[in-house]
Amino acid sequence: MRLHNRQIKGSFWSDPDLIYELNRDQRMFFIGLTQLAEDSGCLEYDPRSFKIILYPADNDINPEVLTEWTEKIIKMGKLIVYEVEGKKYLYIKNFPKHQSLRTPAPPEIPLPIWICWKPREGSSRYGMYVYESSNNYVATPTYPCSNSNIPIKEENRIEENRIEENRIEENRIEEKKDICENLSAEAESISSQDTSSSNHKKEIQEIMDFYNQQFSECWSSPLKLTKERYKHIRSRLKSFNIDDLKKAILNIRASPFHCGENDKGKVYATPEFLFRNDTQVDKWLKEKTMKGGADNGRTRTSQKPDRRPLTAEDYDEPEYRDLIRASDRKLEKLGVFKVPSGN
Repeated sequence: MRLHNRQIKGSFWSDPDLIYELNRDQRMFFIGLTQLAEDSGCLEYDPRSFKIILYPADNDINPEVLTEWTEKIIKMGKLIVYEVEGKKYLYIKNFPKHQSLRTPAPPEIPLPIWICWKPREGSSRYGMYVYESSNNYVATPTYPCSNSNIPIKEENRIEENRIEENRIEENRIEEKKDICENLSAEAESISSQDTSSSNHKKEIQEIMDFYNQQFSECWSSPLKLTKERYKHIRSRLKSFNIDDLKKAILNIRASPFHCGENDKGKVYATPEFLFRNDTQVDKWLKEKTMKGGADNGRTRTSQKPDRRPLTAEDYDEPEYRDLIRASDRKLEKLGVFKVPSGN
């Protein structure tokens, strides 16, 4: 018999049965019994050992006093006495309810008929305690394990334990099946996702390559497929197919203004600009193609001499009008020319 670390819940100190039936020393003694109990909640009924372990230096407490306290707690129903081969043992009622043990130790003393130690498969040191309801057993008198007058017959207990063990084993087998099925389903899902991801990467790279092919004269070298561009193109592929995005690229390439022929000489038709949202793609997908762009050889640095001059009709679009007006106002402030009063 030795002391163990145990949990004492806060409700212990407000339990009315303990408060009104036991004095302070007797309540502390009950806590001591909880610490002396094995992980099953059982301990030997040995007042001399109680004295030596719990009260080694208290001369006013002797084994007779501890026997009296123990019997009082038994009458309260907090302890249940059982007997094996003529020796008495105690079981602390509802012990597993108040003590949470992850790896309980196997029993060193005989167990009552309502507790069974079930070793873990392949190990004798680890396992679990299986409890029947101890409410069917009164605190007194004691019940030897071999006595036929026990409240629940031994053969019924054995049969019930066998049924419980079979049920646990069936549940364990079912859990293994579920785990295997879930792992198989996850593997198929991951494989499908990997295939889908690989296809998306190819489509995104195809779009970027097509863009660089059409805008080869606008940039000194092909643009890289950065994370930001990858993200934009992948998002647009959720709403449009590859042909739609290629058509949008062709249409914006046909816009001289977006391809560098503007007062700033800046190419606005970047992948970020074109693929920034679904509305932008849809606009350029349905944009009426103007003369110029990739098909007539226009670039920022080279233009065919026989092309016609750009007119206002080429820029007669709402998005360009405000830009032209703002540019004209700046030129007017600089004194280059005067904007007609109608504009």
